[in-house]
Amino acid sequence: MVSMLEALFKQLKEPELLIELKTTTKNGQVPARDMKEIAQLYFDCKDYSNALLWLQKIPENEYVDSAFKKQVFQKLNMQEALENLCWDSFHACRSQTSLDELLAVIGKDKKEKVIKDEIDAIQQEERFSESSVTFLLEAKQLEAAAEYILQRQKKVDGICYYSLTALIKPLRKAGFRLAATVILRALLDSILERANSKAYHYGAEYLLELGKIATIISDWHDLPNHEIYLAEITAKHKRKYSFWTYVSE
Repeated sequence: MVSMLEALFKQLKEPELLIELKTTTKNGQVPARDMKEIAQLYFDCKDYSNALLWLQKIPENEYVDSAFKKQVFQKLNMQEALENLCWDSFHACRSQTSLDELLAVIGKDKKEKVIKDEIDAIQQEERFSESSVTFLLEAKQLEAAAEYILQRQKKVDGICYYSLTALIKPLRKAGFRLAATVILRALLDSILERANSKAYHYGAEYLLELGKIATIISDWHDLPNHEIYLAEITAKHKRKYSFWTYVSE
């Protein structure tokens, strides 16, 4: 019965009746998930002030779609709040999409400065972040992406399979083979260290690709060359016979 009334009040666009129903059935308290529904219903009724009011009641630890917040801020011409939200979204997940959304609010003429500032911030990071590399690649900052990888080569965790494999092709295509080597070795090392036999065929493919790249690399900087690396993993993982079977095939 309650769910039917909820659906009816939403259909009729009666947020006050929905609030009354929620407080009656929840001992006078409105749960956070219901606050979101109420805020959305007020928004659908074009009552943007009350939509904002209910958004502000939601506890900070509760997830609220940032796209909905942006809509409310836009309707109320809350430019500063909108800019802050876009900056937070961009810094939380740097991507071409979040960059475009930010520039749409602060002005596309600021693109060059935003990218420059982000490159500076990324270069100061001590950890290795796949999303930072992805952003640099999407922003056409290929040299900066390659340098970022080389400076943090020991921090690249090959367990992050999906995000790392996406980096290999653009790095190779742009000619940054040493950075691609770091990624490929991290992926292979992770498979072998974890004795992930189900992924041994992928590991064999990585090793084959490493061998191909190695023939083109003339300056290894501080990385051991392919012969040394191959000798190291052969000695360390010589008993992983099924892996070496894939390699020989």
